[in-house]
Amino acid sequence: MKIVSEKLAQDQFTQLKLKNLKTILAESIAQADRGELHNINDVFASLTKDKHEDISNSNI
Repeated sequence: MKIVSEKLAQDQFTQLKLKNLKTILAESIAQADRGELHNINDVFASLTKDKHEDISNSNI
């Protein structure tokens, strides 16, 4: 039963991360359409920030 609940939690976490990615990409497309996106790094900045936070939090 513990394995099933861990798998469910992992699936929910994955879905949340995918939803976050979709939101970031949609906002980046909107910014590009408005001429506000000047560098490809701007698209990935928040993703990179999240990844660095995940790594630093896992070292606690």
